[in-house]
Amino acid sequence: MRNHNDMARSMAPEYCANQLKTLQTQQQYSSIRHILKSNKTNGAWMKDFLGYGGFHNLLSNITLVCMPENRPNDSALSALVACVSVVMSTKHGLDSAATTPIVLNSIILGLISNDELVKRDVLTLLSTLTLHSSTAYKYVVDAFDHFKKTEHVTYRFIVLVDDLKKTESVEYRKSLLNFINCLIDRCTIPDKRIDLRNEIIALGLLEVLKSLRHTQNGSVAQQIIHFYEQKARDEMKLSPTLDVNNPPAMFALLWRKIAKTPRSNDLMRIVQKLLFTVETSDLWGAAIEALSGPRTTQGVFKDVRNSSGDLITDEKNRFPGFS
Repeated sequence: MRNHNDMARSMAPEYCANQLKTLQTQQQYSSIRHILKSNKTNGAWMKDFLGYGGFHNLLSNITLVCMPENRPNDSALSALVACVSVVMSTKHGLDSAATTPIVLNSIILGLISNDELVKRDVLTLLSTLTLHSSTAYKYVVDAFDHFKKTEHVTYRFIVLVDDLKKTESVEYRKSLLNFINCLIDRCTIPDKRIDLRNEIIALGLLEVLKSLRHTQNGSVAQQIIHFYEQKARDEMKLSPTLDVNNPPAMFALLWRKIAKTPRSNDLMRIVQKLLFTVETSDLWGAAIEALSGPRTTQGVFKDVRNSSGDLITDEKNRFPGFS
């Protein structure tokens, strides 16, 4: 049997911090979590654990577990996120996370998990940091840029909308909506807040919210109502500043609504083609007529004819100089 000194040593902050350099299994991480929980009200112990690199080692393990060659390892990831949750439930741990970008870059990797309970915990941590301070909020937003790069996705917030589309879990759906609202509301600059909301909307958010409009869950319904109320409030503030007789301002507003979204590619395609029709009255007229009609983006320039009324099907002849 282990004597009292051995047990005391295994509970020491330095020992726990160093153990995290070599631990690899869910059971081992769960043991560390038990020790962390036992000492989370002990400010001196937690401060020493952080000082010996314990938090850094936890995050390094998350990064390791989330590497492509180690996936899937949801059990280990779940235990590690649980450890991080315990650390961040303390003042020293939360302050450390809120001032260290690498913490967010590691935590957000938990969104790759197949376990929605893990992802709910990750969103709770991100929401906590979003509300902690303006600096922590910036780090949360930056972490999604990091996620986009490391996970090779096209849009930084696509994981949120995609999961909202796919999940059947009411609790996870509530967590996603709560985080999206929190992320948008925390932005204190109106123009940037609108930009952020539009960036997420363009990924298909409104379609998902529409499909949930008859939800029986009060918490989910409340989050949806809050989203629309804040959206309407921001749009009311913006509307009086829009000068419909100022084309550059109108285009800037349109671009701001769709920048960093799939729709930006559609707009650029349209603008590029318009640029090559502006000097040809027949083509310009046909293009404007097509744009004004009930056509989809893909069909905007479908029926362009020359001055003789013949249909122009060759792309180079339709739009000289454009390829």
